[in-house]
Amino acid sequence: MEILLVIAAYMLPTLVAALRKKRNTLAIGALNVLLGWTFIGWVVALVWSLASERDAPSPNGESGVTTSSSNSGVLNSSLSPGIIVLLLVVVGALYLAYLQ
Repeated sequence: MEILLVIAAYMLPTLVAALRKKRNTLAIGALNVLLGWTFIGWVVALVWSLASERDAPSPNGESGVTTSSSNSGVLNSSLSPGIIVLLLVVVGALYLAYLQ
């Protein structure tokens, strides 16, 4: 049972990317699997999975940032900030339990 919780915590960035339907879910998953063990790689994958999507710059010089009236921040509306904080607390608790 503990091993399943550790695997779920380890794969959290990939799960968040998949739930948010990120275009780069496969790349986030690859980074998570290959470099997540370094913890820095895991944090980078998590930040990438939580970052907002950007469109390619348009030819007329606009920035190409995708925004909506209800979402002008970093997080898309598919996961609320409360759920993300809860996920981070769970991962932290799992990590502390794993250390003991």
